[in-house]
Amino acid sequence: MAGKYYVSITGLTLKSPLHYPRFAYHSIPSMQQAQTAAGNISASGTYRDGVLHTLSVWEDKQSMRKFLVAGAHMQAMKVSDAVSTKTGTKVYGYTTDTIPTMDEAIALWKTNGTRHGKLVKPETDSPSGNKMLKTMLPLALISLLTIFYAAS
Repeated sequence: MAGKYYVSITGLTLKSPLHYPRFAYHSIPSMQQAQTAAGNISASGTYRDGVLHTLSVWEDKQSMRKFLVAGAHMQAMKVSDAVSTKTGTKVYGYTTDTIPTMDEAIALWKTNGTRHGKLVKPETDSPSGNKMLKTMLPLALISLLTIFYAAS
């Protein structure tokens, strides 16, 4: 391994602000999962230049991979193409001896990030799903904003 830490920076641009409730519904539990995952050192999110970013730092790549394919994060990945623009979600992961700031990580993401996932047709939400999102919207917005602002 070339460094002490494994860093993952992700950026997603929503197709429309109307997709934010669905994004929040999945991203809040996913962030909570990351923050408590084995091997996680830190996890935070921010919104910059129209892109929703997450930055996570891990003891090793294997810890990040275990998180990546489990629980809330796996569910979030399944809807990312449905809520993101055609360029979708871009990710960049690397090893390093120092934990980057959000600004440093975003700069590396802009230069090195690659497309993740595949474009799929958005799922049609059922009427009960729409009702649930409307009910969850105020809580989801407050929770997500709290996570993002606390991390900034």
